[in-house]
Amino acid sequence: MEQRRTGITIAELLNPVEDTGSAAPAHSHSPNGVPANGEQGVQEDEYSSEDSSDSEDKGLFRGFVRCPGCMKVCHYKHLADHRKEHFLKGTEGVAVPAANKCNHCMKRGHQCIVAKQPCQRELNTVRCLNCIVNKEACSFVKTYKHLPMSSMNYHPARMVHH
Repeated sequence: MEQRRTGITIAELLNPVEDTGSAAPAHSHSPNGVPANGEQGVQEDEYSSEDSSDSEDKGLFRGFVRCPGCMKVCHYKHLADHRKEHFLKGTEGVAVPAANKCNHCMKRGHQCIVAKQPCQRELNTVRCLNCIVNKEACSFVKTYKHLPMSSMNYHPARMVHH
């Protein structure tokens, strides 16, 4: 597996395993970035300006968090969209009629899945599942922007238009 400049693999950082069997992650670097345990490593000059008092869990992967539901690692800015994925893949997602799909799903032939009740606090979106997962701009946002989200108890695209 490819190793980065830190001397450890991405897989080791994202899914740490310790030989002692404890739940604590095993790190081969001390907090100041110098390799520990007798390993050879490359000094990272571009990261040397970081505060050396940071814990070893922070650093190169600062800003990444684990989803408590599936343990997937994602950036904290994308965590809300990731949580929406869980809701839409579960009981809160419903398929849109073929004639009402968003532009992205229509073009690619995907099934367009939206929230039953977009106004729910956990969801609060009219975007479809595929656009959320692929970080695409969903055409539903522009189409339904004139409707207040707080009163949207039913996704408008679920209605069949003739």
